[in-house]
Amino acid sequence: MDAAVIGLIGGVAGAIAGLLGGLIAGWQQRLGEAQRWRQARADEIWKDERLSLLELTKTISVGSQAMAWLAWSAGTKPLEKVKEEAELYDTRMRDILPQIFSAQAAASGLDDQTYETIQALVNHMIDLDTFLGTKCFELNSVPDTALPIIADQERAALDLARQAVETVRGHLRTAK
Repeated sequence: MDAAVIGLIGGVAGAIAGLLGGLIAGWQQRLGEAQRWRQARADEIWKDERLSLLELTKTISVGSQAMAWLAWSAGTKPLEKVKEEAELYDTRMRDILPQIFSAQAAASGLDDQTYETIQALVNHMIDLDTFLGTKCFELNSVPDTALPIIADQERAALDLARQAVETVRGHLRTAK
């Protein structure tokens, strides 16, 4: 073979190798970009889920504190002051419950186990709020019966806040 043909074959082989190398490099770059995008998206979703859990915990804690304050008042203050606290409590919970439902909805995208645990906390809070609200209403008709029952709910309210923090802490530690 003559040197020109060998040079031409070498040039063609080099050009083909260059094209294939470019294609492979482009494919690898696209693959890497897609992986980085998926990871960034997963990180963003986790950040949103974390924030929704923290917001729900904060809102449950605010509601629990309102419950505990009402219960403490029922055990220490005169009836008229407790009635004032009951009105404040009612106002606070009217503001807090929609926030809880909103935070609960934001957290609904979490895994099933986390959501079920959160749902149980929210249900417990609603049950305790309903119970306290009923007893607050009874302050007008049977205060001697209602006051000690309200006062006995302080521990339950504080436990609810503690449970919310511990539950969310556990989910944040085990997630991603």
